[in-house]
Amino acid sequence: MFKELETTKNGEKRYYYLLDILRLLSMAAIISFHTNEFLFYTKTFPLTQKTYVFPIFDIYSRLIPFSGQTIVALSFFLWGLRKKAFNTILKYLLLFLLGHFLVTANFNRPGMLLKNLEWDIYPFLAFSFFVIHFTRKLSSSLKYFLILISSALLFVKPDIIVGQSSFNILNGMLWSTCPSGGSGAWPLFPWLALPIFFYHVGELIGKKIKFFEKIEKKEIIIWTMFLIMGLYGLILVYPGGLYNVHVGAKFYCQMLNLRPFEFWSYFVWIVFFMRLSLLKSINDWGAQHEILRYLRGLYWNSHFGLTYLCHILLLYLGAQFDSFFVDNPVLFDCYFLSLFPMPEFMARFLINIRLRSINK
Repeated sequence: MFKELETTKNGEKRYYYLLDILRLLSMAAIISFHTNEFLFYTKTFPLTQKTYVFPIFDIYSRLIPFSGQTIVALSFFLWGLRKKAFNTILKYLLLFLLGHFLVTANFNRPGMLLKNLEWDIYPFLAFSFFVIHFTRKLSSSLKYFLILISSALLFVKPDIIVGQSSFNILNGMLWSTCPSGGSGAWPLFPWLALPIFFYHVGELIGKKIKFFEKIEKKEIIIWTMFLIMGLYGLILVYPGGLYNVHVGAKFYCQMLNLRPFEFWSYFVWIVFFMRLSLLKSINDWGAQHEILRYLRGLYWNSHFGLTYLCHILLLYLGAQFDSFFVDNPVLFDCYFLSLFPMPEFMARFLINIRLRSINK
């Protein structure tokens, strides 16, 4: 499930080793944020002076707090490269429903689950799957138009529209609701543009992959200009602006409502990293190094969706012992470290069970 590789016409499997690294680096930050969110839901981690491992990851994660946007862009970009059809959309919707149930159950009492319906990453992904299931069938000219429109939306400040609906889930679904007290977690405006843009750009690149396996001097000059502008934003306009991100209730309000120039000052580096990942020279180099081949084989890369869901389940279980971890901070560090290997083992176990049932 969610296997991410591409097969060439002659049957050769094409891997993108830099994208594997980008995903793992992003997940290290996301797991750090999620742990504090699920277990403590505070702006600052309450056990900083009592634990040894987590504070190190907390510093690291604050350097790349936009990792959620990175994972969404990366996933849809890879699916576009592979021309993923989403024909088994019901299976994905059921998995998204399970993930959303675990997230919602963690922050609400059982009797309040249906009364406090919220819009979050899993409904956002489900809606994105549904949209792309249809847009991928459009003509090439309409897809170019979608790429143009979606790219323009990513330069719009998200909170220019404030929801006025009496139904909180509609405010959360359609646009940012932070000014009225909502969570602002992954509203469709403008963030639906992220999966649409990266899926169809990936689809376009996949058709001309040979062209993108090398890079010309003119393109290097253009990228240099973009990266200099990004450095200007990071160093002079917004120096350290995201490091003090609120990692609790207001995280989404901050990270999903950045000024466009601030967002792109960070995200241009992600897009550049994705561009480099397509180069044949880099992928040939990666294929020669055992450590990179090992990382490619991790289920965090090859079965990302299932492994991610397993980590959500472990976070939900860990949240039931938040008071215990406060009294036993060393054991909390042990639990936190397990959030990297345990989802890997769980996903492998589930896949093995499925394969055995098929082979019987």
